[in-house]
Amino acid sequence: MAAPEEPQAPAPPPSPKRELSQQMASTIGAFVKDSEQLNQPEERIELDEIPDHIKEEKAEEEKKRTPPSSVVYSYGVYDNPDVRAEVEARCEELGDFSDLLLTGRVVQEVPILEDKIEVTYQSLIADETWFAHRASIRKFTDRREVQTWNGYARLALSIKSVNSHEYIPAVDQKGNLDEKLLDERVEAMLQLPEHFISIMLVNLNWFEDRVQQLFSNDYELLKNG
Repeated sequence: MAAPEEPQAPAPPPSPKRELSQQMASTIGAFVKDSEQLNQPEERIELDEIPDHIKEEKAEEEKKRTPPSSVVYSYGVYDNPDVRAEVEARCEELGDFSDLLLTGRVVQEVPILEDKIEVTYQSLIADETWFAHRASIRKFTDRREVQTWNGYARLALSIKSVNSHEYIPAVDQKGNLDEKLLDERVEAMLQLPEHFISIMLVNLNWFEDRVQQLFSNDYELLKNG
C-alpha cells in the first residue's frame, strides 16, 4: 500500500510591484541615452588640402590689406614688376609717415643697377610741384610738351645725387625757387643718355609710389597714436 503524499506548502504570495518614481525613470532614461551615444563609433575627420576657393578668398583678403598702387608698367626691359622687386630689395627702409610730416620730405638712396647706378631721390613739397607746373605752362602751349617738360622738371627737383654727384638745389641765395636755375638743371639732365633718363623717371615713379604706400600704411596708426 503506497504511502500517503505529504501536503505541499502553499506558494508564497507574489511581491507587490513597485512603480518607479518619475524622477528615477527620467534619470535612468538619460543614462541609457548617454550610454548609447558613447558607444557609437566616432566620426573620423580627414584633413584634406585647403580647397582652391578658400585659398582664393584668403588671397583676396590679403590684397585688400595692401594699399592699392597706381603704377602702370610698360613691361619693358627696365619697367616691370620683377625689376622693381629687385631694385626695392636693395633699398633701405623709408622710415615712417611721421618723418614726412615733421621734415616735409622723405629721402631714399636707390641702387638701380648694383655698383653702377645709384640715385638719391627726395619727395617734393607742394611748392616745388606747383612751381614746376607753372614753369612748364609758361614755356609751352602744347599739352604734350607741357607734360613732358613738367616731368623732366619734377625729375630734376626730385634727384639729390647720381652716383655720389650732388646736384645743386634750384633755389636762390634766399632759399626761394629760381626758374633760371631750374632751367639749368633740366638742361644739364637732358644731356644724359635718353635711356638713362628713362630709367631714372621709371624709378622716380616707383619711389613716389613707395612714399604713397608709406602714407597709406602709417596714417591710421599716426591718427590713432
